[in-house]
Amino acid sequence: QQQQQQQQQNEEYFVMEMGVMEMASLDLMPHSIQLFLDQVSLQLWDRTVFWHQEGHGVDHVVSAAAVMYTTGEPRQHHFDALGAAKLSFVEYDHHNNLPHEQYTVGYANKGPEFYINTRNNTLLHGGFLPHLQPKPDPCFAKIIEGFDVIDRMYERSIQQSKQTAQRRVW
Repeated sequence: QQQQQQQQQNEEYFVMEMGVMEMASLDLMPHSIQLFLDQVSLQLWDRTVFWHQEGHGVDHVVSAAAVMYTTGEPRQHHFDALGAAKLSFVEYDHHNNLPHEQYTVGYANKGPEFYINTRNNTLLHGGFLPHLQPKPDPCFAKIIEGFDVIDRMYERSIQQSKQTAQRRVW
């Protein structure tokens, strides 16, 4: 049974690799896009953990954490060592061309963690509710293929454990 569960997790990981993201225009978010592409190129997000956190206005996202999936090893030092740890400054499209709609991707503050919106979060992450989040998060991409994977990750996180505030999903 344990071997079957491991095989299922491996299959789910493979499916996650099949998702496709479309980046925002370089004219709107050059720094955010460059950092994310550098992180991907340096393989910093390979075999990472995706998690769901309840409360604090973030229960509507699936987040990527700088943690190795297979071992639970923190990976922040890898990001730091390669100069890809965070944005130097937070970019945001103040004309709202990049709202935090469902299946869009944004950095949590300056990164390196990013998240995928599982619903329209423009009010929460766009800086429109300063008492919850005084500064907007950069929204730099959208998922164009693999919605079912994101939905499964989110549903799995909800079902996994109702006892903890932070849940490992992937």
